[in-house]
Amino acid sequence: MLSLGGEELQITLGENQQISFSNLAHIDRLDPADLLTIRLYSNQDAGNTLWEYAFTRNGLHVYYKIPGNEEENNEERKDIEILSLLTEPPAPVLGGDASHPIPVVRTLGGLRLRYRYLPPSTNGVHIQRVTWTINHRGRYCSDYGVDDPTGQCHIREAGVPFVQIGFAPEESANVYWEPLADASQPPLLPGTPQVRWDLWAGQNTDDEGVQAHLRAEYTIPSQANPNVALPRYYNQDFVIKTRELAPVTEEGAEPMEGSDVAMLEAMLWQFGISPERDNRGYSGSRKGSADRFRYSSGTAATNSSLELMLRRFQARNFSANENPDDGPTGSLGRSFPRVMALSDGVVGDDTLRHLQRAWIPYYKASTAHSTRPRIGNQPDLDAGLDTWLSEAVTIWRDGLNPNYLPATYTENRHNAVIAAAGHAADEDYSQEALLKTWLMAESSFHWGLRLNAPFRMNEGGADEEGSLSFNQVLYRYRYSDRPCNVHKQVGLNYFEPADNLKGFAVHTGGSALRYPQCGSSFWFAFHSDGRGTVRVYGDPDLRGYRHGNGPVTPIETTNNRNQQCNGASPPASCEGDYERLAKAIGEYNGAADILRSWVVAGDARTVIRGLSWPEILRHAHYAGLNGGNDGDVGGTGACYSCGYSINIRTAANRFNMTPRTYIWRGGTNPEDMPQRDADGIILLDPVSNEPLIHPEAGQDLCFAYGEREWIEPAFEVLVFDAQGNPQQQPARFDNYRERADGDEIYRVGCP
Repeated sequence: MLSLGGEELQITLGENQQISFSNLAHIDRLDPADLLTIRLYSNQDAGNTLWEYAFTRNGLHVYYKIPGNEEENNEERKDIEILSLLTEPPAPVLGGDASHPIPVVRTLGGLRLRYRYLPPSTNGVHIQRVTWTINHRGRYCSDYGVDDPTGQCHIREAGVPFVQIGFAPEESANVYWEPLADASQPPLLPGTPQVRWDLWAGQNTDDEGVQAHLRAEYTIPSQANPNVALPRYYNQDFVIKTRELAPVTEEGAEPMEGSDVAMLEAMLWQFGISPERDNRGYSGSRKGSADRFRYSSGTAATNSSLELMLRRFQARNFSANENPDDGPTGSLGRSFPRVMALSDGVVGDDTLRHLQRAWIPYYKASTAHSTRPRIGNQPDLDAGLDTWLSEAVTIWRDGLNPNYLPATYTENRHNAVIAAAGHAADEDYSQEALLKTWLMAESSFHWGLRLNAPFRMNEGGADEEGSLSFNQVLYRYRYSDRPCNVHKQVGLNYFEPADNLKGFAVHTGGSALRYPQCGSSFWFAFHSDGRGTVRVYGDPDLRGYRHGNGPVTPIETTNNRNQQCNGASPPASCEGDYERLAKAIGEYNGAADILRSWVVAGDARTVIRGLSWPEILRHAHYAGLNGGNDGDVGGTGACYSCGYSINIRTAANRFNMTPRTYIWRGGTNPEDMPQRDADGIILLDPVSNEPLIHPEAGQDLCFAYGEREWIEPAFEVLVFDAQGNPQQQPARFDNYRERADGDEIYRVGCP
């Protein structure tokens, strides 16, 4: 009997000096003195290998790596262990039986895993040769990853061994293996000519899994003569398995559990997806660590589950068609019922293929910025932002391809906008400064918004479609089965911060001449030769505009308010670059319905479509910045995206450009309107003693109403709701006109 930590430990010396422990767990608690005692007791048998297994995790270990998930830290690899085999002396068990089943490695599709052989933890141990034999076509690599840019991966057919030699003393053996499709299979994605996750779903993998074997040959120094190396061998069978993950469908059934479930949860979380029903993206909270390996089910409002995460991911991988009425592939919007209609919560071939499609660019981006777990527009987090902004606006200025991404918002057009507002085109009012303001309005973080969520993509919480990072372009526009044509052509990685910023220019500048049409607001505003964004000024009451206290510029109007302004010879009464930009930014936010769309016969919308920017401000009203990203929902007359555009361009904490004020005719002065002095007293003719007639009597009276008055009304008015209850309402166009009609102080000169 030995005393160990106040506890009695029984060891038995059997035949051939074999030592047996009453509790195997006590081995790791032995110190050198304990071992010396045991050696003395066993008459220092030179063949005794018990000491090889002390203070060690000798054997096969398997790990996976998903950025931001670092529960384990093995050899500075920051990965997670999913299999650990502590060898029991005197040798590993080959094959398997009821008491020693063959260990199973549960993996998700084609995720590359690290397979490690860890030799006994003792001085002088030296691995001579390690042989891996896996009965599935695959490639053995030197690190985690999703491709092989340096040609260090080695392809082996099923059952063909991969041999490692040349180890340093006391070094462990590591190899990174991933399954490959049969050589005859076509490539799935550029840069991944062989890896095919969709061929590794549960129904395509034998129930027995993929059989594998590890054989390690190593030496240990002899106890009798340290200069003599004694050969030792380690053999271990194991199985690599995949399966079709699915939520439970029967009441009381146990959920699926395993490392493959944990991998799925970690991937979806890092993509930015929330498990909570009402908190779609960044605002949701992650499941506790104990629940991440369990496929939790439930889609009710009170649930937080892996099923919710997976269904969200599945739904956003359908078509990028923007038409919500176009069958099952239309827009998701905020509709959770549509998420349910487009998903099943089952990880089969299609879902594995979609996961691979997202995992490859995400992993590449996180690897490229591995030292930056948080990237955002903050003083200590925005390294590289200036360069990224410059690269993005270059696409506006020069385009990339005249067929699908031409030049749109050029430097000349931008300078014209700035000059019209009375500013100098300096760095404070550059295109880069405008884009930086814009990204701040969309999302100030690329990933790592929360300190406890490193490398986690910042996904919007207002929709079910996966608005990504700075640009908040919907996931399906870039990565769905039918992405937007321009996004597909350019092929940017929106998990990469620099490319994500370029997404502003790509999404806004892409040609709308090819199906499907997604975004293209700058193309419609600044490039289109067809029915673009720009309209004639069609309201006869519209007389001019000014910025701040600057001069009034007269506006020419026409009766044909629906006349387009793009093409070779636009009319003189067309909107200028200032209004083009105002509309283009609002359209990006989702209000193409009223900012660009053509008038349709019988359209009963509150805000008529096809109007110029000032006419939209006259007929629409401000309803805050947190509403829907569309215009005139339900015929309320609200234009959320109009406020979005004004806020980005003119707010003091944004681009801070002087807003445009429009001058409107409000009525006609009376023919007998008198002149008054500074105190309001009517002036009399000294001869006739009759009131002096005002020079503007009988002429039009005008008032000012523009972007600032629209988004920040100077007064409120009393209105009555549908039930007849009185309430205060911010003033609108008609209220400004009535005020000017009743009080000369609120009138301005008509141009």
